[in-house]
Amino acid sequence: MKIITFSFRLWATLLVSLLALTGVQGTTREFYEALQMAVMKAKVGIDLSGYLGYGYGCPSICSCPPQFPNAMSCEGQKLEKLPAIPQRIQYLYLNNNQIDEIKEDFFANASGLSWLVMQYNNLVSDTISGSAFTHLEGLQRLYLDYNSLSEIPGSLPTGLKELSINHNRLNKLDIGYLVNLTKLRINYNSLTDLGDSLKNLQSLKLFEASGNKIKQLPLGLPTSLRQFYIEGNEIDSVSEDYFSSMSNLSYVRLSGNKLQNSGVPSSVFNIPSLVELDLAYNNLSKVPLVSPNLKYLYLQGNSIEELSPSSFCHSGSYSDLRVLRLDGNKIKRSDLPLGTYNCLQHAWEMLF
Repeated sequence: MKIITFSFRLWATLLVSLLALTGVQGTTREFYEALQMAVMKAKVGIDLSGYLGYGYGCPSICSCPPQFPNAMSCEGQKLEKLPAIPQRIQYLYLNNNQIDEIKEDFFANASGLSWLVMQYNNLVSDTISGSAFTHLEGLQRLYLDYNSLSEIPGSLPTGLKELSINHNRLNKLDIGYLVNLTKLRINYNSLTDLGDSLKNLQSLKLFEASGNKIKQLPLGLPTSLRQFYIEGNEIDSVSEDYFSSMSNLSYVRLSGNKLQNSGVPSSVFNIPSLVELDLAYNNLSKVPLVSPNLKYLYLQGNSIEELSPSSFCHSGSYSDLRVLRLDGNKIKRSDLPLGTYNCLQHAWEMLF
């Protein structure tokens, strides 16, 4: 009994001494974690102070919340290099730091990542190794918004499903090898011509390229596309058969371009699958022909002077349109021809 008591007191004394040496203060959780570290130090004689955090193996400068054991956040820590990453980590947040280069071995110890956020850093294309992402074979989502990239980083994993590079300086789009992409966001860059860069992306469902200087719509849209947003550019025309094979297309937003009726064939937007069409703030003088299935039509801020029920209702059918915006045009509610309200009887908002 005396031996047991002596051993217990000895361990207690050792632990108190170790805690005193580490200078632990703060919450119960911090005390408990430090106690665990002290026990491990006493047993194996190694320094594990670099792993203190919200989970074993987590760098002290980052956090690994216990409720999300596969996630690590190093947000806003003024990091210039990647800290050690536990093998279990799949979701890594490096946003709001000062990372300005990605060398070949930058992610060598992070091969398990599936989600990587590097928004708001100082990245430029010239300082990213061509093989920087080759270690990340399982990466599915990559967010590089608010950097200074002039081109898409090379050798991205072909299994990537979502790529977001908004607010950079992209001037070209070499992306055809990412055949598994379902979402691509390249808003607010310096792109002028997309060519046929999307034609191989046959899994793409969402494409956003607003706020660029694009003069022509991209060629060869994948038939899988459902959402097509290319607002605030310099597009002035749409070819007659541009959307003819787009049986899955539900949302088209082309507001803030330079479209005028001479460059828009009358039936180009008559797309049976379409739910929403946004052509606001262009130079249109007439309402284009749309599908009776369309539910939301935005035409505000154009130069529209006339409206015909035949633009919405075909062969005596009723339109399913719910919202029609014509405010900021040259047409008033009193200018509507007879039959308009009968045609648009399902509409619950019409603005002039």
